[in-house]
Amino acid sequence: MDISKRNSLVGFIGSILLIISVFAPVVNKPFGGDMSFIEKWSSAGVFLLMLGFSTGIITFFRKVKLLWLPAILATLILFYHLFILNGQIDDFTLGNDFFKASFKSVYSTQWGWFPLFVSIAVLFAAIALDWGRRK
Repeated sequence: MDISKRNSLVGFIGSILLIISVFAPVVNKPFGGDMSFIEKWSSAGVFLLMLGFSTGIITFFRKVKLLWLPAILATLILFYHLFILNGQIDDFTLGNDFFKASFKSVYSTQWGWFPLFVSIAVLFAAIALDWGRRK
């Protein structure tokens, strides 16, 4: 397989996983069911969806150097939401460890974080493969 085709394949896999992560459940609420990034067209979900499609377009035109931008932005969104989720739990429970433990047992994270982690890793792998090819 040609090196540029391999890099494109890795980039497309990252793009598909990023799009899947938008619709996958990330948090389970006891009375509301599962919640995803695209729930109620939240800005993070729409932005991740646009990043997924733009990653596919960038990969289609084989501009792998430009994959830095969506990879870094998706990483920032991921860490922002992980810290916001923990911060909201701390605010809601008022620092009480018993309430925090019971709240975390009710509001559990779901498998939707996994495709987001993997898509970011795959995008950085595509960048590294292209970087190694250029040296």
